[in-house]
Amino acid sequence: MREWSSSLQKYVRSLNIPKFRKNYGKFLAEGDKICSEIISNSNFDIEYILATQSWIDNKAKDITLDWDKLIRIPEKELMALSNQRSGIEILIVANKNSESINIQLIKDQFSIFLDDVQDPGNLGSIIRIADWFGIKSVIRSRSSADFYNPKVVQASMGSFLRVSMVTSDFDSLYTILPNQNYYGTAMDGDNIFQATSFTPGTIIIGNEGRGIGDSIKGKTTQILSIPKLGGAESLNAAVACGIVSAIMTGRSL
Repeated sequence: MREWSSSLQKYVRSLNIPKFRKNYGKFLAEGDKICSEIISNSNFDIEYILATQSWIDNKAKDITLDWDKLIRIPEKELMALSNQRSGIEILIVANKNSESINIQLIKDQFSIFLDDVQDPGNLGSIIRIADWFGIKSVIRSRSSADFYNPKVVQASMGSFLRVSMVTSDFDSLYTILPNQNYYGTAMDGDNIFQATSFTPGTIIIGNEGRGIGDSIKGKTTQILSIPKLGGAESLNAAVACGIVSAIMTGRSL
C-alpha cells in the first residue's frame, strides 16, 4: 500500500476532463458500491485505488484487492477530487475498455443506439435500463455524452460493468448490419402499445430536444411512439427508453 502524494493529484483531477480521459485512456469511479463491484469484476483493469483509512479499516478485509494499487488518501483530499456532494471513502482510476462494435452482441438482438443524447444522467440511466432488460449493447453517437463521464458512471449504478458500451456513428453501424431491424422513436410514430410482437433489433433514442435526425429516420424499419394521455410536452429520454425497452423485450418473438 502506498501513500497519497501531490504528484498524483494533478493526474487524477485531470480525468474529470474528457480530453484527458481520452488521452490517458482512463476513467474515474467513486463510492463504495461501484468501486467494490469494479474490484470484484475482471472487465476493467485498475490503475489506482484511492481510499481513506476508514475504508481500509472497515471494507478492505471483505474483498480481494491488489494492495500494490491501493493508495491511502486523507478524506479531505479525496473529497477535493470527487464529483459527488456527499462524502465518499474510495475512488478508483481504471483503464477504459474498447468501444468498438461487437457484432455478436448486436446482430439479431436488442440493442440501444443513442443519437446525440447529451445529458450524462440520461446516458447512465439508459445503461442501467439496458442491464435491467438484458440488453447487451448500448451504442452512442460520437456527439453523445461520454460513457466514462463520472456522472454517467455514477448514474449507471454499476451497470456499465455488464453492458457493452460502443461508440459509432449510425451509418457505420448500418453498413455493418444493414439487415438489422432499426426501431426509431418519435412523437409521430406508430403506437407502440398496439404492436403484438417485435423481432429483436436496435432501438434508437434521439436527442433530448430535437429527437432522431432525419438521415437516421430514413433508414429505420419502423418509427414508434408512446402515445400521450396527459399534458406533458415530452418524455425524458431515459424514461422513454425504459418504456420502449420494457414493451419491446416483453413482446419479442
